[in-house]
Amino acid sequence: MEFTKGQNVYVSSSDSRQEGFNATITSIGSKYITATDKWGRKYRFDKERYYCVDWSIYHLEENEESYKTKLVREEKLRFIYQNMYRFESVLLDGEIDDIYNRLIQKYGK
Repeated sequence: MEFTKGQNVYVSSSDSRQEGFNATITSIGSKYITATDKWGRKYRFDKERYYCVDWSIYHLEENEESYKTKLVREEKLRFIYQNMYRFESVLLDGEIDDIYNRLIQKYGK
């Protein structure tokens, strides 16, 4: 992700007791990205991993829509992982070969 000063962003929360919120990037330094919410509170985010250094429950996102898309993707992957033992009954040999070859090509044997 590439952030710019003045960009509107979404700050997600990993704590169900705290909702995410919209913010604006107010500065970008060598180590941190600072986002300011509508009440003027500032949050510093690690420039490499986009987590809030002061409140680790917060994570910097491009926007709320991309965050929701990420959540759906993670839920699908979690479901796939939980049902790996069923692959043989739902995948054709060619599909298994395709997945196998993609993994070998990317990560090696």
